[in-house]
Amino acid sequence: MTDAEPISQQGADETARPALDIHLEILLGVVLGSNDESHDSRMGISLVTAAGVISGTVVTRKTWHLRQADRLEEAGATNIAEGFRMSEDMLDERFKKDEGEPPKFHRMYINLIDAVIINGESTRTFDSLRIDMRKIIGWDLAQMRAEG
Repeated sequence: MTDAEPISQQGADETARPALDIHLEILLGVVLGSNDESHDSRMGISLVTAAGVISGTVVTRKTWHLRQADRLEEAGATNIAEGFRMSEDMLDERFKKDEGEPPKFHRMYINLIDAVIINGESTRTFDSLRIDMRKIIGWDLAQMRAEG
């Protein structure tokens, strides 16, 4: 599943679209670009979910995707890493838009790097993590770090 759905596949019935926090959606659009095109942009955030507090640095889909490819390559999985990079190129082409055109997708996932999940006394760190936006109960711009 990708982190976005083409608007053309959403149909005319906007009720099919999940109810997401419009403030968070707008903020992510400003920081990352309405079509996720601001690849150098990053922002610290903490998300409240049923799993606990998830905190990390928000990045674009492409930045997250390429980090995954780098990790695969470092682990010696060169062919899989190359396939991952090729799939990112396909996604770029799928969601490409002309200047002034509305976004071709709506954001379904938040992509985090240097993430930590805090649940009571337990913490778990992740190099990168994707969070389904429908699972977010609350959020804050403060970024928490795992204590080492």
